[in-house]
Amino acid sequence: MSRACTGAHDLIRMPLGALLLVAAFCAHAVEPWKRLPPSPTPNDWESFNAAVSKMWSTLPTYTAEQLRAIRVHTTISDGQFDEGIKPEHLRYLVATIPDARLVVLPKLSHFAMLQDPSAFNSAVLDFLRDYK
Repeated sequence: MSRACTGAHDLIRMPLGALLLVAAFCAHAVEPWKRLPPSPTPNDWESFNAAVSKMWSTLPTYTAEQLRAIRVHTTISDGQFDEGIKPEHLRYLVATIPDARLVVLPKLSHFAMLQDPSAFNSAVLDFLRDYK
């Protein structure tokens, strides 16, 4: 597995189950990614992964003031067992963005949309129904 596929994760400290999940996702993702338009580099997965890795290691640093300025309906969603997103970060976003809500998908990880598409889609549809 390429280092880029894991983003900024520390492979040595990553739990084995999480590492295996990330490896499975990366192995599965290459071919579908090539077919998803508008991929600017459909034949250069490594460059895409390098860009994602850079993004993960230099996450945006939005200020609380910027987050409080968000004026659109916002749902912060994550899997209960996310391998990389800290629960306190989610709670901070929800507390800081006006009227934001948190949806935690039970028994799922960062790859909830692959692990349980029905649960993930249901959460998205709930959001759309609530704010139409």
